[in-house]
Amino acid sequence: MYSQHIQNDIGPVPTSFNIEQLSGIRLVDSVSEPEPIKKYDENFEATLDFFEGEVLFTQKYTGVPSGPITGTITYMLCNDRMCLPPVDLPFIISVK
Repeated sequence: MYSQHIQNDIGPVPTSFNIEQLSGIRLVDSVSEPEPIKKYDENFEATLDFFEGEVLFTQKYTGVPSGPITGTITYMLCNDRMCLPPVDLPFIISVK
């Protein structure tokens, strides 16, 4: 999975989040991510930031949500031979 912070014109689609606004909360800053792996990719002829295995993205907020937090994550996966098309994956997070 690629970082949120790669240039769109290089080739792979950067990971992005669309968090639906929910009454009762205010998002603080933007979605954060851990330090990515930085490696030159011969297929894209560029140094890319990406994650292998598991990665944890976090979003801080203030307030008390009036229901579950919903949204969509868009991401793209590649290996050394091919890339899958970008995926839009909806999510629901229940906050207790």
